[in-house]
Amino acid sequence: RLAAAAAEERRAEDERRRDLIQQIRALELVPRKRVVALDPTYIPNIGVLEQMSLAELRERLRMVEEERSAEEKKKRERILAAKASKEKELKARLSRLSHIREEAAKDAARRVEAAKRVEIEAEEQRHDRLAAAQLKLHQEIEAKRAVRLQEEARLAEELKAIKMKAQFLGADASAVERKRMLSQRQGAQREAMARQDAIVEASSATLSTEAKELAQRRLNLQRQRQKHEAFLRDYEASAAQATDAARHDEAEWQASRQMLQTRLGLGLSHAGKAQVATKELGGGQSNRPNPLGLDESAIVA
Repeated sequence: RLAAAAAEERRAEDERRRDLIQQIRALELVPRKRVVALDPTYIPNIGVLEQMSLAELRERLRMVEEERSAEEKKKRERILAAKASKEKELKARLSRLSHIREEAAKDAARRVEAAKRVEIEAEEQRHDRLAAAQLKLHQEIEAKRAVRLQEEARLAEELKAIKMKAQFLGADASAVERKRMLSQRQGAQREAMARQDAIVEASSATLSTEAKELAQRRLNLQRQRQKHEAFLRDYEASAAQATDAARHDEAEWQASRQMLQTRLGLGLSHAGKAQVATKELGGGQSNRPNPLGLDESAIVA
């Protein structure tokens, strides 16, 4: 009986052990979630420089992001200040150009008006001189004509007297005297005509000289007008060049602004990637140490 009881007890013990082994194996086969507790203040202490904990890494990343945000803010302020200064300078330049154009237009109008007045006065003076010369010539011609008529009347009286004397002289003496008086009369007429021709030639020379002077004045006025028009063309070309330069500066400023905006956009996208990398460090890569203390967001970017 003792042996049977002992055998029964051994079988029961073996059965219980097998049952426990099966339960243990079943528990081992059942999948279970392993949770690893992470201490963000843990420092690996593996003996390298710049080793830090996850909390310190996050704090440094936050400080870097704040510095970057402050730098971007300062850059934006500098860009806005430069833009305002550039706009102010462009407005001042446009104002100066407008003022210069207005002054040039007024000066040109004054010069044109002065040139017209000078031309009108010169024309009036020329007409006055021509009228005076014509009047003087007419008076001289009338005076010469009166002298010639008086001379002719005197000669006619002398001829009449000679004819009356010739009645008392012989035929030959009368003929000789008649020829002599006729020759004298013809000589006097020739002298009067020569004097009249000389006066006419002198008047013509005076009128020709005045005509030449008038043509020279007109040529001088035309040259002055051409010089003034060339000055206006040069001024308009200079103003156009200044405007083109201002537009070129504006285009360069817009291009630099666009480039800076593009760079700032790339910097913001890099900052987003750095945040994603930080989240990954807080997840699956949290157990990997960073012995050199480098900015992993910058490495990812």
